[in-house]
Amino acid sequence: MLALIAALFVFLACVVGFYAWRSTTLSEGQKRIQDQLRRISMVGKEDTLDRAILRDKRLSDITFIDRFLGAFPMARDLELLLYQAGLNWRVGTLILLMVVTGSFVFMLCATLLQRPLVGIALGAMCAFIPYSWVRGKKNKRMDQFSEELPDSLDLMTSALRAGLSFPAALQLVAQESPEPLAQEFAVTFDEQNLGLDIKEALVNLTERVESVDLRFFVTAVIIQRETGGNLAEIMESIARIIRERFRILGDVKSRSAHGRMTGMILSILPVALGLLIALMAPDYMLTFLRDPAGQKMLMVCIVLQVMGYLWIRKVIQIKV
Repeated sequence: MLALIAALFVFLACVVGFYAWRSTTLSEGQKRIQDQLRRISMVGKEDTLDRAILRDKRLSDITFIDRFLGAFPMARDLELLLYQAGLNWRVGTLILLMVVTGSFVFMLCATLLQRPLVGIALGAMCAFIPYSWVRGKKNKRMDQFSEELPDSLDLMTSALRAGLSFPAALQLVAQESPEPLAQEFAVTFDEQNLGLDIKEALVNLTERVESVDLRFFVTAVIIQRETGGNLAEIMESIARIIRERFRILGDVKSRSAHGRMTGMILSILPVALGLLIALMAPDYMLTFLRDPAGQKMLMVCIVLQVMGYLWIRKVIQIKV
């Protein structure tokens, strides 16, 4: 059984290595073209445009895996997650990494602890490590977008007061703003430039980017285009509100810094202590891992550790 699992793990590792090598063999121009085709009209109505000629919709380079993943609506959610994280991966690549991670942890537990059931439980938990890493990159990228949004709104305000149209102001933001804001506004400008209504292009922007501040901006623009008003003053007010919100959020983070540091130390300390004992007394640690009572204690400690980390994280998360 272990030999079959080891062979499967080696096979999956080879597949991951092959696709990683294949992705690095593309030229910079090819990567840029693929990325642009993937970004255009990431979300929106399918009947407005034939998207098959704009972007590659495959969820995997392997045909039967692509068909299998296409039957699950969750696969499209993972595709949007990878896009929001700024990763040029396919959904099949992420799922393959999750399977490889879970299989590796299962092999370690089944070999060292001689407990396949424990290995299955830990492998299922550790399989979500790549997914959590992608979500972390996505949250970091969305936070960076929100932090850059007020300066871009000020730029649009200046452009509108100088006499430029709203699409021209979008293009100016796409050219002058840093990433990732420039990339998303460039996609919005391309969509409306290709014939999509500006309202639908802005709604698509809110679906691609998960940001409450952006929704304020898009809602204000849509209402202004329907009812009228001074758009430059509206955007100036929104930029001021966003900056004030970030100021309050900074105060909240400074006051909750002690709780976040406590949670980090309490999460790392048991793992670091276990590694230290394993280095200083490997025979003692190996005996502890192979003893049934030690295995039960280890499982209880892992469960309590995860519960404590989630509880502390829930306490220190304050929405502004």
